[in-house]
Amino acid sequence: MLRFGSSRLNQRLIVRYATYLPTAATSKPGLNSIAHARFPRRSTGHRASPALLSALNHQKVLIERHRDAVEALDTSNIFNLTDGIEFTEFIGSSVLNAVKNLVKTDESKLNSLTDARLSILLSVVQVKSELNVEKAKRSEYLHFIWPKILSSENFGIESLNAYLESKLYLGETFSLTDVLDILAEKKIQANGQTYECLVAEANVQGNLQAIFEIIKEMKANNCPLSQKAIENWVECLALKDAKKDFKAVINAFKATLDPFRLYMSAAVGLARAGKGLEATSVLIDLPSAETKATESNVDIVLKLFICLVDNGVKAAADMVRQYLPAERLTFLNQGLLRREVLKLLKENKPIERVIEMIELVEEDKAVKYGLINYGSSLFLDEYDDTLKKGLNVNHVTEKVLLWTEALRNSGLSETPLADLIYSAQVKQAPIKDFYKIFIHSEEAKNLLSDENTHRAHILVPLLNEIARKLPESKVGDQVFEDLVFLIKNINVSQNISLVEKLAAKGINYIKSVIAKTNQPFVNSALVYNMLNYEQLDRLKELMTVTKDEKEMKLVINRVINPLMRILKSNKFEEKDLSTIAKIISLGFNSGDKQGQTPGGEAIASILAASTIPDNRVEKLVRLLVDEPKVTIGGGEITRIEAKLREVNLPQRAVLIKYLKRKSTAYQRWQNTERLEELIEESEKLEATKDVPTGVLVSLYEVILRKSVEKKDVDTIVTVLPRFYKKEKEDQSTKIFKVKIFEAHNYAFVENLNREAWEAADSLWNMKPLRNVETVLLYALTLCRRQKIEEAHEVLKTIKAAALNLQPYNFNNIAGSQVVKAAEESEIEQFLKLLTKEFNIKSAWKGRLKAEVKMNKLRSLIEKKQLDEAFNLSVDTSKECGYAFGAYELMNQALEIEDQALIKKLKNLIISVEDINTFVITFGVCLLERGDKRGAELLKKKIEYIPSKKLTELTKRQVGLKNAEIMHLLFNIFNKPENSALELEDLMRNAADLYERQSNLDGLKRLYEDAKSSSMPLNAKIRVQFESSIKKLESTAKPSEAHKEPVEAKL
Repeated sequence: MLRFGSSRLNQRLIVRYATYLPTAATSKPGLNSIAHARFPRRSTGHRASPALLSALNHQKVLIERHRDAVEALDTSNIFNLTDGIEFTEFIGSSVLNAVKNLVKTDESKLNSLTDARLSILLSVVQVKSELNVEKAKRSEYLHFIWPKILSSENFGIESLNAYLESKLYLGETFSLTDVLDILAEKKIQANGQTYECLVAEANVQGNLQAIFEIIKEMKANNCPLSQKAIENWVECLALKDAKKDFKAVINAFKATLDPFRLYMSAAVGLARAGKGLEATSVLIDLPSAETKATESNVDIVLKLFICLVDNGVKAAADMVRQYLPAERLTFLNQGLLRREVLKLLKENKPIERVIEMIELVEEDKAVKYGLINYGSSLFLDEYDDTLKKGLNVNHVTEKVLLWTEALRNSGLSETPLADLIYSAQVKQAPIKDFYKIFIHSEEAKNLLSDENTHRAHILVPLLNEIARKLPESKVGDQVFEDLVFLIKNINVSQNISLVEKLAAKGINYIKSVIAKTNQPFVNSALVYNMLNYEQLDRLKELMTVTKDEKEMKLVINRVINPLMRILKSNKFEEKDLSTIAKIISLGFNSGDKQGQTPGGEAIASILAASTIPDNRVEKLVRLLVDEPKVTIGGGEITRIEAKLREVNLPQRAVLIKYLKRKSTAYQRWQNTERLEELIEESEKLEATKDVPTGVLVSLYEVILRKSVEKKDVDTIVTVLPRFYKKEKEDQSTKIFKVKIFEAHNYAFVENLNREAWEAADSLWNMKPLRNVETVLLYALTLCRRQKIEEAHEVLKTIKAAALNLQPYNFNNIAGSQVVKAAEESEIEQFLKLLTKEFNIKSAWKGRLKAEVKMNKLRSLIEKKQLDEAFNLSVDTSKECGYAFGAYELMNQALEIEDQALIKKLKNLIISVEDINTFVITFGVCLLERGDKRGAELLKKKIEYIPSKKLTELTKRQVGLKNAEIMHLLFNIFNKPENSALELEDLMRNAADLYERQSNLDGLKRLYEDAKSSSMPLNAKIRVQFESSIKKLESTAKPSEAHKEPVEAKL
């Protein structure tokens, strides 16, 4: 008997057994007929005899002739009920309830049914009832009927198999050991169908060991391995990333089984493992004659597609469409998609998944609209049922709007609302609410006629679409303002397209619309929209429009929750903290002397949110301290502090004290621009008796902070010792020490870069710094000055301060001026000292050595010593495993047209990497020199670029500040087979650089290329593009900061 232990079976033995077994299953008809007689099967793999087929056809004819009798089932007769289920194509919940009631009344009636008829009562929860009965009710029925059938007298292998298949169909797991116990208890011999179900369940559970044990048991019972069993085995191996193993299994069986299904099963396993982008790479090994699915194999392609969609893989339809046959899907295969579409809609899954399902067949309009109509019919049925129950139908109409909008936005239907109305008319379903929406939508005509203005609340969906499609012109702007006036008295949703359209326009235009409409909802909705798309810089500018304190309180209250959501996010960018501080500061009135303020309430809420990281909160408070308007009274501080201690956040209760209302003098210092005035005032205060020490501490803190902003190193060096002296005398003044450390660290590193050794030593002796990278740089400078013992002592401070060395520390200092000025021997000495104190990985050391060698390489190239530079590249490439300095040498070779050097570089790159890397390097260098042949070469030769290489190219072009090259690379590599994540990163960097260079034309071209690309643009990216374009348009000045653009479309 099977037992699923933990021992690992030898994979090769399994494959050897499977290929040797004389009864190994095959996809060819008839070859399973030699299977052992004790394993009777009812699968489609066996052909029924002509006599049996004739009898079944005759029975179906009788059932069809007496359909009325079948549909009006005799619920008191178990035999009639079972017959009706077997010969009716689709059944509803009433039949399941009839079975349950009959069994509840007299459970012994099941004893009169044979094993085959009992199996019918179990398998009814599969295809027959799927369209008409919710999954939860089918599952409930199965859980009810199974124990009763299990205890019936005629329970056998067919009932067990039907139960296992039903559990698998419903997506419910079952215990493999429980099945084995049932077989043992009932003394039933498992057959091939049973083993198939066990293998399928083990695959679902990802239990590869169990599959091995099942196959071993099949061998012992001389049971053939079927196509389905091998498919599940291969899928599980791929799921567990056993690439060699599943390829071995495929190779062992592809001669006797269908190789297309086996390769597809491997792809499904990879998709389940979250490797959706790698899934189709397995299919490269398909035999040339097996690259398209036959009619019988379309289901496995659809299974792969559904799995990719469920795992959120973008462009899943494009990935699998090439494997589908050119002809229309059969009705049964359409049914697979139909059931998946309905399941996703019933389970309220993201509508994008449903759209992806339909996009697979968008070329076949009949099938496409068939699926759309099934989805619309589902909503219409739900609407009808809700009306009959007398319930509110708003939630249904909302779902319909989401459905139709998704269809419209995806391009699957230009008139989804009209199609929905038509479907409702065909079904004779009630359409009152849908009709209202339809006649006042964009699909209706003359919607802005005078007679409709009094019903503007019905026009909202239509107005959204008009606003979205308005042309960028004065006429469009005027129509837009009319729309705002039209809905000014309506309580509309915050995320309507009207507001999105307005939010994308220039700030000056937005201000004019707000001033004309004077409607709070417009301002409030804009704030929410900009926060939703994280347009914090534009939001800061917009909020200055609000002058009324009462209205500002409303806006701040609206802002605080989205702001907290942004602050909690793992993807939060630290650079946005300063903008958030500016936004919060707008909630303070500098003239306010007492009482609670909107800004103070916002700060209190942020401090009380334990899910926001402590370091992020502390940085925000530090920034708020620098805002002149942010002053909180003593009473409010006491209240907030008590609240924070109450929620067990005492460390944050200390932070709020730093925001105590500032003195008039402190506010004056903050607003003073000239450092000389502040230094002069500090010297006068030093000379004046009875000046509180805390006053000077606060003044020096302001001077140091402003010195960092102005990069005034000399002032920092002068003021820092004065500050430390006064700080020792006064410990009561609340200031952020981090600001002082930042000033100290900045001045110290700048002096290291300037090689001002005495000033650097003085700053170190003043107070040792605790920044790991600063300590490393100082130790390196001491090595350069041959002060080896001192350098060793400095390195010891890292351990003494309980600091840790991390890989990014070495990456950060590698590009510093200190490292660039160091000789290779000095770096070696530094690393030798470092190794005495820390366990340094070779890769970390290599990063510093590579930087030194790169400086040497650049120096050799500048001196035109190209042979020495190439030899250095060869030696270093062997050490690091990649073509070191390839771009620098290739650019130089192209400049002087040195064909011999280009050939040597080609051989080097191919030897350490591959031919594709050479083509990419050569093509990119051509582009960097303004040669369009580079784009032609990359387009022609490179079909796929690895994610790592794309990231490397992005990083290089960002460093070179070459937006046009990034734009070109985006157009060249924008293919479904390339990583969408890296392509999006490349596009974002190009857009950001275009904006910083004020290159409006380039930004517009990139946006158009992005919209027409294979990569889908989400709403956030679209809004950011439109916002950046509007920002550049508002300047109305042509830029001279960028070069003449390389044509990005070739």
